[in-house]
Amino acid sequence: MISVIVPVYNVERYLRRCVDSILAQTCRDLEIILVDDGSTDGCPSICDGYAAADSRVKVIHKANGGLSDARNAGLEIASGEWVGFVDSDDFIMPEMYETLLRACVEHGVSIAMCGRRLVDEADTTLRYEYCFSEPVMLSAEEALRSLLMTEEACDSAAWDKLYRRDLFEGVRYPVGVHYEDQAVTPRLLCRAGEMMHVGRPLYVYLKRADSITALAFNPHSMDEIRQAEAAVAYVKEHCPELEKEASYFIYYKMGFPLCKAVQCGDRALKPYMTEVLNDSRRCMAQVMGGALTVKHKLWYLKNYAVLKLRLWRWGMDD
Repeated sequence: MISVIVPVYNVERYLRRCVDSILAQTCRDLEIILVDDGSTDGCPSICDGYAAADSRVKVIHKANGGLSDARNAGLEIASGEWVGFVDSDDFIMPEMYETLLRACVEHGVSIAMCGRRLVDEADTTLRYEYCFSEPVMLSAEEALRSLLMTEEACDSAAWDKLYRRDLFEGVRYPVGVHYEDQAVTPRLLCRAGEMMHVGRPLYVYLKRADSITALAFNPHSMDEIRQAEAAVAYVKEHCPELEKEASYFIYYKMGFPLCKAVQCGDRALKPYMTEVLNDSRRCMAQVMGGALTVKHKLWYLKNYAVLKLRLWRWGMDD
């Protein structure tokens, strides 16, 4: 059986499409765990309605604790041999879990992954990511290298994969932070040893204007580098041959909060911008070693200098 965990928080507009796509799976041996994470809209009653209509649906109602806390709550009661995650504003193609499960069983692996379709909510444009023309077997090192180098084979997303549940023994998502899967997925890949990529785009990701990745600079912006550093520490310990790629990952991930901080003009966020500046300086040597070109290094240095100058001016004004 596959346990499909769906964290739910104030997504009344999207929830039915998501759950209906899971109920419509060609793989029928499913346990669907809807984790209502303290929703204040109509989601709790929608979840209860699905549970009343289909015995495969279980519902957890809990106080709001964030995406990681909701996933962890689902993992605690999951009884399937396999586990998958679906974000409640996304949906999946009917054959997704049958395809992933078959890949795991036929090739004797503990993780299978599919490609994704990205739909922009603003203009309904569609593009494809992480797709291959045919299935591909990836070693843990190959998958981790792709994740670290942001290449088109594998990334840290939790929801486009199927996992053997025992991979999560002693592993949970960090609570209270964003970008939580960056620190967890490398551990799962190392434990699995190999991963089968089925190639086809079977997960549909809705790109929303208010998604975490689209948000402007905010107190959680530094979570990205914190989780990246946790991932890199694990990779360096277990796959030291990927040290160069790990340095690139730090450069790449540090660039996001740094760039967002440069674009931010809100003085109320000055303490968090100062934290970005300090972390940018602390990571400088690793960033310079990880940047692939001189252009990359100059881009980083320029943004660091702009942020430093702004904070200095604000300090003078204070």
